[in-house]
Amino acid sequence: MEEQLMTTALTRADILSLPKMDLHRHIDGSIQPEVLFKLAKEEGVKLPTDNLEEFIKLYQITDKNMSVDDIMQRFGWSIAVMGAPRGL
Repeated sequence: MEEQLMTTALTRADILSLPKMDLHRHIDGSIQPEVLFKLAKEEGVKLPTDNLEEFIKLYQITDKNMSVDDIMQRFGWSIAVMGAPRGL
């Protein structure tokens, strides 16, 4: 018996409503801000603030319109920490 294929066209709204999954994640973008802050202090890495609560606000990417430069700056903080064996 021949199997019939379903050929329903998906709309943009259908695709946007589907659940998403994370297919690609960099370790340097996955460090919890509290851990990064602590390791930066231990390794002498300069962060934009010495206050944990302020750092958490700066570190998080919450604006969908954030520039690539702003996003890369956050990666720079974690990459600087990971330059030391303990940071990695």
